[in-house]
Amino acid sequence: MPVAVSVVIPAYNAAATIGEAIESALAQDFRDREIIVVNDGSTDSTGEVLRRYGDRIRVIEQANRGETGARNAAIAAAQGEYLAFLDSDDYWLPGRVASTLDALVRDRAAGLALCDFRIIDRATGKVFGEMRPGRAPRKGDIFETWPPMTPTAVTMRTDLARECGGFPEGIGWGGDVLLWLAAIQRRPFVYVSQVLAVYRSGASLTERRYPPRQHKRFEREVNARYGRDGRKLVNIARDQYASLLLASSLTDLKNGHELRGLKDLAALLIYRPSYLSKAIIRKARSRRAR
Repeated sequence: MPVAVSVVIPAYNAAATIGEAIESALAQDFRDREIIVVNDGSTDSTGEVLRRYGDRIRVIEQANRGETGARNAAIAAAQGEYLAFLDSDDYWLPGRVASTLDALVRDRAAGLALCDFRIIDRATGKVFGEMRPGRAPRKGDIFETWPPMTPTAVTMRTDLARECGGFPEGIGWGGDVLLWLAAIQRRPFVYVSQVLAVYRSGASLTERRYPPRQHKRFEREVNARYGRDGRKLVNIARDQYASLLLASSLTDLKNGHELRGLKDLAALLIYRPSYLSKAIIRKARSRRAR
């Protein structure tokens, strides 16, 4: 039966956090919706957690296709006019669905609505800050900011997502950015100036979740689609990825995971050696300034 909103949650080995994500979706005061969770070949107890929710959620079981492939499976099955994205390690605050949906209903020309979101540490829950862009991004903003937005803060018209071909599969790192770029060439975005989502960040999982080969695919896709217009985005994404590799390496080394830390450091040296030199120079300058 058709609904207004399909909540899209990709899940891979997400047993530790998927419950909080689902509970935050169920707690939304907007009821004309379905919650689709794609269990993307999990090998932990994610499936067991999902079974506890019974018919309150729709579960799609599939072999592992990656985060973008999991989202695409939900988009293909969605019965809603709109898609509200929620990652399995994030969660929503009250009013997230209703506020972004209202913005799209008011502005029929807009194809996507985004809200402000809070960033917390994946391990400790400490608040890093809030992402408040102040207005809806334009095409140029997406080329010049990383990340321009997180899926957890986005509601999108289903027909627009399908027209764009969904998320490019095989590109975990940056796959969402490519969809935002494809969408904004077709329809403008609208902005909700409220913190309505919480995004978990942290210096772990970088090399293991998004290996460098995925980032190279993202670069090739940007270059193929946008040529010279995409060069700034590629460079910004390279520095962002390098910063996460460095942070991941330092965190692992600090916590005694020497092999993992050295692996991330080796990946950084192969991928973007100039970034390490810049980081050392910045550190030296900050110490002299004290």
